[in-house]
Amino acid sequence: MWDLVVIGGGSAGIRCARFSANHGAKVLLVEQARLGGTCVNAGCIPKKLLWYGARYREDLEDLGGYGWKLAGDAVFDWRALRAARDREVERLNGVYARMLDRADVTHRVGRAEITGPHEVRVGEERIATRFIAVATGGHPLRPSAPWGPLAWTSDDIFQLDALPRRIVVLGARYVGCELASILHAFGVETSLVARDEMPLPGFDADVRDELARALQTRGIALHLSADVKDAVRELVRSLREEAKAI
Repeated sequence: MWDLVVIGGGSAGIRCARFSANHGAKVLLVEQARLGGTCVNAGCIPKKLLWYGARYREDLEDLGGYGWKLAGDAVFDWRALRAARDREVERLNGVYARMLDRADVTHRVGRAEITGPHEVRVGEERIATRFIAVATGGHPLRPSAPWGPLAWTSDDIFQLDALPRRIVVLGARYVGCELASILHAFGVETSLVARDEMPLPGFDADVRDELARALQTRGIALHLSADVKDAVRELVRSLREEAKAI
């Protein structure tokens, strides 16, 4: 019997497992995907790497003013950046795995299901345990509208085979503003649609005002206090008109 089964291998689950094992508990950690959770795999780390890549576009445009001249036109390879990002994420996955090994935590890949107060099932195996810690985090939900299945989530952006020509980001909270800024910096025509009157609801008013001005100055189209359904309907109409003109 295990002393503790931790379901979820993100930051909280790994810390819980390591600290419990350091205090003498026999710990099993179950994670169905990669170790590290959202931050490592589909959040902070890959997002920052994409931003570092995107910001070079503006630097290249400014080079001439500082006396630099490129031998030819700069060419951006999205797949090369994505591959480099994936290598860094895999390296961090390995770091977390070694942390668990050093703490003597057993790591198992699979989907865990709680089947009793002291039992967890992973696949066909039933595992007895004194305690269970649930650290599964959350996941994005697609809109229930008819077009919902066609929409990308923030997770999907990290797995794109190619950048779109233009995109509409629904929601102007932290993740929405970040992704809109990154995609626009890569040259994607970007619109940011939100039902709130300003980006980042809940933040200081001066910060929100300055962010809205900065986004618009960069060329991101802001549609605030907007009805999302109306915004998507207008987008579909414009796309159809474009298709007819081709």
